[in-house]
Amino acid sequence: MKRILEVLPDVVIADINMVGINGYELCKMINQNEQTKNIPVVFLVSSFEAFDEIRAREVGVKDYFTKPFHSITELVETVTRLIDHSEKTF
Repeated sequence: MKRILEVLPDVVIADINMVGINGYELCKMINQNEQTKNIPVVFLVSSFEAFDEIRAREVGVKDYFTKPFHSITELVETVTRLIDHSEKTF
């Protein structure tokens, strides 16, 4: 979160399982912070991991992708759309 506040990226792509905090917690922090609340978050989810879509929606995730990617083009298109402020919630 510290780095996100320093950089203020156009979009955050986060794995749901990270060291320290998980993706759900990070997304919640991003959406509760006045400086970062408009930064869209995309989750990366392993096909072997449990993924809670309801919880993801509650914390404000805009979209998610399952690893391994079947189409890098789809990821690039989604990120571009989110940067252009065309919101999506899966």
